[in-house]
Amino acid sequence: MSITHQFLSHLSGLVRYQNGDELRAWLQVLPSSPQQYHNLAAELRTQFPAGSDSDARLEAAVERDLPEEDVPDGQATSWPGFISFVKDYLIFWRDVDYGDLVTAHSLLSGLVK
Repeated sequence: MSITHQFLSHLSGLVRYQNGDELRAWLQVLPSSPQQYHNLAAELRTQFPAGSDSDARLEAAVERDLPEEDVPDGQATSWPGFISFVKDYLIFWRDVDYGDLVTAHSLLSGLVK
């Protein structure tokens, strides 16, 4: 199972059980983030290199692993804005170079819009 799939599956569970505190903690963007985020970034660069075809494949992976679906009362599901955010979040990790602070700032600014 790929790191990307594992990451998205974990996000799906956090959304389903409405665990906002853990979701907030899980979505890190710092260069000092745990190694798993840097491993995710390396996998994203390999499997979804920058480019329109790869971005479309990444979006399809996000939509597959974070589906909008009917869930029982007391649970939640992904919504279009969240899916879009997660795609942008993964693109951030794929493209960020913390050695280039101007570009890193630009990517982060785009993510928080």
